[in-house]
Amino acid sequence: MLASRLDYPKYIRDFDAINDLGIEGAAKQAARASVVSARAAVDAASLVFAHTITDACATRFLRVTATIAPDDWGRILDEQESAALRLAAIRLRARSSQPHP
Repeated sequence: MLASRLDYPKYIRDFDAINDLGIEGAAKQAARASVVSARAAVDAASLVFAHTITDACATRFLRVTATIAPDDWGRILDEQESAALRLAAIRLRARSSQPHP
């Protein structure tokens, strides 16, 4: 069953403002809101796409540099692994010194 005209304010936010605009004004306002939403969706999708392209380029660049100079990468990875192990040891000591409930 369709709502009676008296029930519209219950279901339509800003019914009085929309009613004052008339049908054409309300349609224009709805169209503008749709365009704004569509633009926001396109902007978000473009950002995700650009991030994907940047990530792919960086990965290929790193693969090329690892192929050309693997010893340089080995040194860097060893340093990173050493730092990660030190951090893990610090965290483990911190956890073991905390009282357990």
